[in-house]
Amino acid sequence: MKASLRLMTVLALLGAGAMVAAQTPRPSVVIGCVQKNGNNFVLNDFRGGSFRLESLPKDFEFHVGHKVELTGTYGKAGTTDTFKIDQVVYLSTTCQ
Repeated sequence: MKASLRLMTVLALLGAGAMVAAQTPRPSVVIGCVQKNGNNFVLNDFRGGSFRLESLPKDFEFHVGHKVELTGTYGKAGTTDTFKIDQVVYLSTTCQ
């Protein structure tokens, strides 16, 4: 009986750990052009997507009109697609 209870406890803990791992967003890389829309910064990627940028690094406004590579995680704010920035790589002074 005790062995059965231990086994059930271990299986429950493993299942909970798998659920947490499945819910943790994986970092993604996106390349595109940075634009400013009102008080928000937007990345228009070269696959046709558009994302409001979050967790902006200091002096991010420098990148407006530039091509960048961003590492971070996709998200949603209501109906708006978002991208939380972890890292910025500056690629070009133009969006071409």
